[in-house]
Amino acid sequence: MEEERIYLWPGYLVITTLVLISLFFILVKISDETSFNQDYLSKDISLLEQSLFIAPGDVSLRYEVVQDEDRFKITFDDSCEVNVNIDDSLGFSGSSSWCGGNNYFFTDYPPQDDFDYLFFNKTYSDLIVEGGKNG
Repeated sequence: MEEERIYLWPGYLVITTLVLISLFFILVKISDETSFNQDYLSKDISLLEQSLFIAPGDVSLRYEVVQDEDRFKITFDDSCEVNVNIDDSLGFSGSSSWCGGNNYFFTDYPPQDDFDYLFFNKTYSDLIVEGGKNG
């Protein structure tokens, strides 16, 4: 019985090492500033959309997107989903967030691109989001 435990200890050490290395890489990815910026940007834009949906009257707003060396691609969905990805990454690797999904508004979103600013124009019956680049 004692000999079996001696043989199992190297296996326990290997498993523990693999788990700790995996946790280290997960923590590095979570603490990456790019991932944080993607998550923040997607949530901020979705909250802005929701605020515009419930605002009375007509509202026009220009939202500056801070773009540094990592160019973010921002996509919008008809179900009020905002996706933010790094320019060269795959579609599922970024962050996404949803606003409340108000069904009383017709939404017309721009095609996928890396914008320097977004222009939100909300009227009584629709919300139009246009993107552009500075310069």
